[in-house]
Amino acid sequence: PIYRVGDVVVIHHTQETTIASPTNGQVIVTGRVRLAWAKLYDANGDPVDTSLYTPDLDAGTVTLGDPSGLSTPLLLKDRIEDMALVNDVQINGTLTLTRALSHDFPLGTLASSALIMGDLFARVTNVYEQSTWTGAWSDDLIGSAPLASYNNTVYPITVTNHGATQERWAIIFTSSTAFRVVGEFSGQIALGDVNTDCSPLNPATGEPYFIISTAGWGSGWSTGNVLRFNTIAANKPIWIARTILQSEAASGSDHFCIEVRGDVDTP
Repeated sequence: PIYRVGDVVVIHHTQETTIASPTNGQVIVTGRVRLAWAKLYDANGDPVDTSLYTPDLDAGTVTLGDPSGLSTPLLLKDRIEDMALVNDVQINGTLTLTRALSHDFPLGTLASSALIMGDLFARVTNVYEQSTWTGAWSDDLIGSAPLASYNNTVYPITVTNHGATQERWAIIFTSSTAFRVVGEFSGQIALGDVNTDCSPLNPATGEPYFIISTAGWGSGWSTGNVLRFNTIAANKPIWIARTILQSEAASGSDHFCIEVRGDVDTP
């Protein structure tokens, strides 16, 4: 039921290679080319620092650095995969694809459904001024607007995909020049003033949540005035529902894995 005609699926197979006695400069040959992914783990199952090995995905090899200090044996996991459109779905579980697969997939290969999210990018919305902060996180003006305003047309509030979060922000003035930076869920995260660019750092990424240019502030601000805006993060909300059909009781366990993929890595 999770596959439909026109859906994108990922056909993939992951194999494991044990390196019992790793050495510096050792080249591990996976036996297949055009890998989609390769990752090294120590004997405890913890990922090895990526600075200690170099994968060549096209060639299907991994070159080790200095393995001293690592718990051995090491385990290399590598994956081959193809993405394709589903052309037909049968009740017996047979999927027909619109193109031939480019790898020789062995027994144990899996098919995963793919949710295409399109282009994602952070942005700023709903910029407006309010005379008095009421404490209500509304996307519409409450009361009147002050005489002062921020020139968001010439000096727009900027965000990056790396730093922005899904949040509603209030810049609350405590004098004619100073203000507090408050988020609906983040709480107060910074203090600022109109004479300095406001760029509070997101501690999770080390990048600013947003940047407000000092050049955008006009005159006439007073205590209690508010600049309100929202930041939209470069992410996509999804719902996951686990359903179990009526049947006889069975033992064992079941599990699934969610992988977030991107075609372009941009800030």
